[in-house]
Amino acid sequence: MAGLVRSSPWRRRQFLGLAFGSLGSLALLAACGGSAAPTAANTTASSVASASSAPATSASSSAANSATSAAPAPTSTPVAQGSAQAKGVTITLSYRGGNEPYFAERAKAFSAANPDIAIDKRPFAGSNTDYYPKLTTALASGTADDVFWVSTGFGNYQLYAWNKQLIGVDDLLKANKVDMSQWFKAAIDTLTLDGKLYALPWGMHPDEIGLYYNKELLQKNGVEPPGVNSETYDSLATKSVKLTSRAGDTTSVWGIYTAVGAYSTGLISYVRSFGGDFMTPDKKQPAIDSPQAMAALQWLSDLRVKQRSNPRASDKLATNNSMEDTFVSGNIAMFNGGVWEMALLDKIKGHFTMEMSLIPKGPTGIRGSMAHVDTISGYAQGKHQDEAFKLIEFLTNTESGVQNALVNSFFGARPEVWADPRPKQKYGPMVDTWSLGTQASMALDEPYNFRLVELNDAMDKALGPLWNGDTTPSGVAPTVIAAMNAVLSKPRG
Repeated sequence: MAGLVRSSPWRRRQFLGLAFGSLGSLALLAACGGSAAPTAANTTASSVASASSAPATSASSSAANSATSAAPAPTSTPVAQGSAQAKGVTITLSYRGGNEPYFAERAKAFSAANPDIAIDKRPFAGSNTDYYPKLTTALASGTADDVFWVSTGFGNYQLYAWNKQLIGVDDLLKANKVDMSQWFKAAIDTLTLDGKLYALPWGMHPDEIGLYYNKELLQKNGVEPPGVNSETYDSLATKSVKLTSRAGDTTSVWGIYTAVGAYSTGLISYVRSFGGDFMTPDKKQPAIDSPQAMAALQWLSDLRVKQRSNPRASDKLATNNSMEDTFVSGNIAMFNGGVWEMALLDKIKGHFTMEMSLIPKGPTGIRGSMAHVDTISGYAQGKHQDEAFKLIEFLTNTESGVQNALVNSFFGARPEVWADPRPKQKYGPMVDTWSLGTQASMALDEPYNFRLVELNDAMDKALGPLWNGDTTPSGVAPTVIAAMNAVLSKPRG
């Protein structure tokens, strides 16, 4: 949405210089051209929340899907050298540098449990716009590390898998008798390409379906908190109007802020709640002009135009023109966001009570969502694939998932992670609400040709006039369909 600053994972985004225990300013999305330097943090993962990169996020499609120059060699930090290197093997591990505190602790834990396998850590500096071109170049040139982080948010996981650049893990899973029910079904479904798996899920979130609110603002206006299962879209719109405070042309409090990035910040979940979807089941044709999808667009448009309880794209927000900052300052009553927004508790610092629900279920009783899955993958041409798989399995186990939640505010893709008491001790009862939403998550809506970032960018550009109140859903539909067709008609890969 032009004109408004929103931190989000397309970060999907690049997470936040906002850490739960070490607070910096919210970083701009990588998609918006921002690049946040990671905040220094203690390397003891169980006791610190670092200002690290969040789950995968969006940037330009050219940066995501191609690389035009050779990748610089990442910084190399061996772990557990000496006897392990003399007697066993060394596995190279690459990831975004913002996640260094997490991977440093996990690498030490792995080496302690596997003394014959040394880990050579190779973090890449920068955000996704830096990381993916380097990884793409390394894979194409045959110099990729043995194990690496990769997400589905860019579409790069599917592209790498389709190009046979990732280890096929099905045989390894069978040989090691790995129970696949340990992970959420939506995560495994999202990672399955043509019936095969090429990674294990490191973390997952169900899109920006959290409905955060300022408890005191609701009480002041006599508005009941939105219910997880009882709320409807009509009742939520009514509440947003009651919470809006305006004098003339000046809005001091917006009742609601709905994030509507196509794949990046929530639109797909609203559309699915109304029974629609972006594409046909074969993922080759647009379906956003279906009656169900159009009903979702109409509801979102009405908030901006009819009810005027939701800022338009051109409306300047009260604090730094930032959604998060304006919520923290008490000028937004409710907003939809992702699991990482729980970290705003540290910025609010008790000035008011932030609680959360989930976006409502739609007319058919379905709450829309979409599984954004980050993975730990292995290089198909690596020399030590058995050892690489052992590291992949370790980084996706329950303890690694809990550490991910504590350090990165990003939960491992396993029910046991949500059941562990430590994240709840840190973030409070919101963890239970997010657990409910995550367990019911739908799979990623990946285009057949893997051009998810291109599709997201094309849809966002075409829908822009709708979010500014300059047109109607029926008026914008032909433009959106044409933009989607221009991307979906391109070849696979």
